[in-house]
Amino acid sequence: RTTEADSSLHTSHSSISTSILTDSNEDIPLDQRSCVEILTEYIEILDMFIDRLKTICSEWRLLPISEILNLFPDIQYVDHDFEILKPLLRSDATEKIKSILDYWKNRDNINHICHGYINLISNIEKSSDKNCELFKKITEINYQTQGLQCFMRYKHFSREFLQHHSKEFLDLIAQYSLSNELITFLNLLASSDVDNLLQAVNDWDETLINTKTVLDFVMLKRFFVRFNN
Repeated sequence: RTTEADSSLHTSHSSISTSILTDSNEDIPLDQRSCVEILTEYIEILDMFIDRLKTICSEWRLLPISEILNLFPDIQYVDHDFEILKPLLRSDATEKIKSILDYWKNRDNINHICHGYINLISNIEKSSDKNCELFKKITEINYQTQGLQCFMRYKHFSREFLQHHSKEFLDLIAQYSLSNELITFLNLLASSDVDNLLQAVNDWDETLINTKTVLDFVMLKRFFVRFNN
């Protein structure tokens, strides 16, 4: 059904495009269909789309989340688009479907938070804690994950972690993924080596490396020493 609806939408879009393009070319006839015929076609497409929504609302638990995401090709505008479709959705499924969309919209940042947390715990404890298993499951969510599984994992993650920490803290945790190579290098670097860098900063050739870069480097090292302790 999804394929049929998508095909009809594509065909209709093509016919409209043809009409517009041929309007500027007198040698090619325009679409000869009447307004009623065109309207009838769009009503049929709308009916197929509504049927598709009904299927998603009734079967979202077992459907791969790709079936939901395909309704929102530009995930960054999902909040606006969802409000338009909301009246067509079953009330008991609305909250769950919106939660899945919210997760996917912020998926990249959420994955960085999860990977960053796992890296952080690895740095300071050398062993996983109870959250690491949950975070691993979050990062394993993909297009083929079933709707209910995605909803439950994200709900648990949000309730147990996101809601308890500030945006600033979450951004810091995400850096343990985004900047993991730098942080790993800083953690392995001996404090004495950093102190030697600071003492020699006045001898640096400014054409090779900026003094501020060295000072920032030292500041980061000292921050992570305190943070890890």
